[in-house]
Amino acid sequence: MKKLKIILSLLISINCFGTENFSLAESYYNQGKYKLSIQEYEKIISEGKESPELYFNLGNCYFQINQYLKSKNYYLKSLYLDPKLKIAKYNIEVCNIKIKEPPKAFYMIWRDNILQSLEVHYWIMISIFSLITLLILVITKLYLKKKIPGFLVILIIIINVILYSIVISKQKQKNVIFNQDKENLHKKNH
Repeated sequence: MKKLKIILSLLISINCFGTENFSLAESYYNQGKYKLSIQEYEKIISEGKESPELYFNLGNCYFQINQYLKSKNYYLKSLYLDPKLKIAKYNIEVCNIKIKEPPKAFYMIWRDNILQSLEVHYWIMISIFSLITLLILVITKLYLKKKIPGFLVILIIIINVILYSIVISKQKQKNVIFNQDKENLHKKNH
């Protein structure tokens, strides 16, 4: 828990917004006024600003008031914006323990790790490269009458399908993670 507080203090001290709200939210958090801190962070989000640190700090606030599901959601958002944020991955695991989610099968863990290893635009670039490679192979086979093993073409098609599914999965994950707040705000306003 001490490590978490030290890391939290470091992340909170990063004032990347240059707004009063962020400083005020930090101050409230350091005083243990987590609900007031949440309000200030949400004001920043309502201004259209976002960052992995902002969502991470919101996750920490919700964690402190034992709202582990909301906390996990904000950690997921911070991880989506910065897949290298290892402390967010750790905090998600802690939230899962607190929420008492059943453990995932090994292949689901692998899939999640692969999905989180790169951002969407990198997956798209890899997919485009793979499609270009497939196109070159097909053109070479059809027009230059070069003998290209069929398994190679099939392998690249399978890779393209996998890459396509990864990109779609990442987009769905983003939509689910970021649309939850919009639905909650809509419910609050009506």
